[in-house]
Amino acid sequence: QWASRVNEAYLVLKSPLKRAEYLLRLLGHDPQIEHNTAMPPDFLMRQMELREAVAEARQGGDADALDHMHRQMAKEMKAQHEALAATLDQRNDHARGAELVRQLMFQEKLLHEIDNALETIEHRDGIMALLQISEPGESTAPHEHRLAVGIDLGPPNS
Repeated sequence: QWASRVNEAYLVLKSPLKRAEYLLRLLGHDPQIEHNTAMPPDFLMRQMELREAVAEARQGGDADALDHMHRQMAKEMKAQHEALAATLDQRNDHARGAELVRQLMFQEKLLHEIDNALETIEHRDGIMALLQISEPGESTAPHEHRLAVGIDLGPPNS
């Protein structure tokens, strides 16, 4: 039982978001993560725009755009974490801290969506690179629309 509690504590301390949620609860303030989904309209619009951009980049195979979105989201989340620390440590504004925790949950989920889209594209690109292998001097054109798997056993009679 103690080992599982230590593992739970480690997971809470490891994640800045879970750590902030825990601190709010310790301070007697429920962040209402399950019940309160109210967000500022500009924040929600930005999240919707980013989700649409992620979907378009995923569909278009645009890894550069997704990588840019990942860096931008990580930068925004870092600023949110700093604002959260200042809100809780300096201003003791628990209500604002809870709002920032809820916003960070949205951002963390979006960051995971971006990462998943990047993995999908990298996996797809890796498969496409494998499929475009052909004999020296031959075009890959006949193989562009078929999926095939093969093993190169080397030259005959070797």
